[in-house]
Amino acid sequence: IFLTAKTRIQDLVAGFEKGAVDYVFKPFNSEELLARVKTHIELKKAREKIKNDAAEIYRLNTALNQKNADLANINKTMDSIIREKTRQLRNTNHTLSALNDEKMDFIRFFTHELNTPLNFIAATQTIDKEELSNANKEILDIVDHGFTR
Repeated sequence: IFLTAKTRIQDLVAGFEKGAVDYVFKPFNSEELLARVKTHIELKKAREKIKNDAAEIYRLNTALNQKNADLANINKTMDSIIREKTRQLRNTNHTLSALNDEKMDFIRFFTHELNTPLNFIAATQTIDKEELSNANKEILDIVDHGFTR
């Protein structure tokens, strides 16, 4: 703040160009001068706070951008892992399905083969034993005895 007796505009502009932020004409009022000093001190503090806040915002924004880039890389890696695990699970599921089909074929075959003699034995239960010869009755009794065990 400069104190001047000059009142010409070009003199005031020259003072601002040399770094002055305000001026007070002579004769001056001390209350006015103190009020102007107080205002400019508050303005300087406010400008410093804005400058510091802007620097902090820039720093935080830079850190946030880095974190976002890191997360994008992690997401890309996770997507790749998930695709690979999904492929592996599909292959495993296909293999298990094929094995299950083989197991079911075996069970059907075994059941058929097991049922064939049992069907014969079950059919012997409907034979009228009175019409059979003694030799055939003995064979039928042996089969019946084995079947009822």
